[in-house]
Amino acid sequence: MKTNKMKIWIGCGIFCVLSLFLSTWYAVTFNDSRLVVPMDFKDYVFRAKDLPMILSISLICIYVISLFVMLFVYAGEKQRQVEEFCVDKMATLIEKFNPNEYERNYLKEQAKSK
Repeated sequence: MKTNKMKIWIGCGIFCVLSLFLSTWYAVTFNDSRLVVPMDFKDYVFRAKDLPMILSISLICIYVISLFVMLFVYAGEKQRQVEEFCVDKMATLIEKFNPNEYERNYLKEQAKSK
């Protein structure tokens, strides 16, 4: 992963954690610790003061899900790079021992078809 993308993802994570801390502080200070301490959700009634906590928890959930998606995308890219590297090495070895143009082109076509 490029360093710019990594910095962006780390910055998003820091933003999510800070928003959670700020919304927790707001809930404890101005909202009687609603959604911070354990409560019975059968009696829960939405108030506008609950929005900062709900939004920050939603942001963290979206961030974690996107991290897992990026993990799988990055792993797939690495797998493809390894396969291409192996095919290129195999083509180089065949060229050294048997410089037949047909076999080299065949291997390159096989690599592109995967």
